[in-house]
Amino acid sequence: MKRIIVFEGIDHVGKSTLAERVSAALKEQISPEVKIMMMSSPGKGIEGSLGDFVYKIHHNRVKDITEKMDPTALQMLHVASHLNNLQNRMLPHIKSSGVVILDRFWWSAIAYGIAAGISEPILYNIVSPEIELFNLVKEHLKVFYITRDNIDYDHGLTHGERIISEYKKIAKSSDYDVRTIYNDGTIEETVNLIIHHIVINNGKENEPM
Repeated sequence: MKRIIVFEGIDHVGKSTLAERVSAALKEQISPEVKIMMMSSPGKGIEGSLGDFVYKIHHNRVKDITEKMDPTALQMLHVASHLNNLQNRMLPHIKSSGVVILDRFWWSAIAYGIAAGISEPILYNIVSPEIELFNLVKEHLKVFYITRDNIDYDHGLTHGERIISEYKKIAKSSDYDVRTIYNDGTIEETVNLIIHHIVINNGKENEPM
């Protein structure tokens, strides 16, 4: 089973919890032997990785960097770490018939970048190498856009709504296999719905936004 399963959406909609629960459920429903790799962009927690270093920069945990980080420069660092993770970990895992469960990918760079004031053309230029790599495995890619009715926005309602607006625009125009999942019920209900789409429903049409 070769598959990249991506969970996307704004913060505080339950992506990380769903990624963990879906990983466990896949092992139950397919086989305990299925090779599942869980990744969180940009790669936090992988000691010595570029992704872990970028995560620390983003959260002001690198003491050697004291200047204000330009939003465009920060997005470029994120994409660089994504490329490293793809080349060093995810693509080899897929080639060996593994499953990658990924918490965020290039959609977040676009949605959060535009909300931060970076122009759309600049952002798409930045993420273009990452898009090219994902296109190599597009037939194995499934994206779940996670949302819910009540969201606790980190930087206020207006900023949050702009991020969500960009996510919806990306999802609607995407030629990936995209499903919109409303995470308003119990975690068990949402996990079962996602598993249904992964294991049973192999349709390629995009969900209406």
